[in-house]
Amino acid sequence: MDSLRHRPIRFHVSHWSNDPFSRGAYSTLLPGGTPEHRRRLGEVLGGKLVLAGEACNPVAPAMTHGAWDDGLRAAEAAIESGARRVLVIGAGFAGLAAARRLREAAVECVVLEARDRLGGRVHSISLGSVTADEGAAWLQQFDDNALAAYAQQLGLPLQATDFSQPLAAAADGPVPDIDAAWEALRAGIDRQLPLAEGVARYLQDRDEANRRATRFALDANLVLEAAGIAVGGCAGRRRGRRRRSLPAARLFTACRAPRPRAGYPPEPTSDSHRLVRRKGAGG
Repeated sequence: MDSLRHRPIRFHVSHWSNDPFSRGAYSTLLPGGTPEHRRRLGEVLGGKLVLAGEACNPVAPAMTHGAWDDGLRAAEAAIESGARRVLVIGAGFAGLAAARRLREAAVECVVLEARDRLGGRVHSISLGSVTADEGAAWLQQFDDNALAAYAQQLGLPLQATDFSQPLAAAADGPVPDIDAAWEALRAGIDRQLPLAEGVARYLQDRDEANRRATRFALDANLVLEAAGIAVGGCAGRRRGRRRRSLPAARLFTACRAPRPRAGYPPEPTSDSHRLVRRKGAGG
């Protein structure tokens, strides 16, 4: 730790899957699922009920602005139907967007929220003297993100984030070339073996430096994306994309997570099982 330029002073691990209201951080499609399943999930039922949120957005799923945009879609459906009174259940970003649009259209609207706060999966926590985002840390798809436009209008400071560099520091020495290690693993792993066995076989033939880099690559590209673990401000990434964030805590810590398990999710047996909640932190 003496070699680090920055030392971590606090850390936090999110557990959205244990949250009784969220039961996960964001939605994902199981094998065989398509954006059309998301669209169908948001169809108006009986002319009275409509589900809204990032899970129903085929264009921007698993993202906060996707929830916001889908809330606006649900509100427009109510307005077009001639609704005069609307009950919005949940004050997450979909619910807040829907309520705002309904009020603009002079539609009577009541919002019900089970938590003792607004925001849903958008939530900030205190880590010592700084504030960090436990949920919704990034403004993704920036040019098409309505919330990014609001942030700019409000003059909020924005920080570009390069997800090709997922770690700022590591406790056991300099950060290796994680991208190169990931590409080497993809090229060298035996794909005929179960995942865990294939990784173990691959690591057997590498020196300690390459094994260390490969473990970081697995954490950044596979474990954090699939298991959704966020530690001290580090989170899973999507390769080749740059996101902007509202700067909060300046935390520097290596993201470590459990080793991947063998096998992959089974093919779902019905459309209703194609959407599941992921456990980690979304953007």
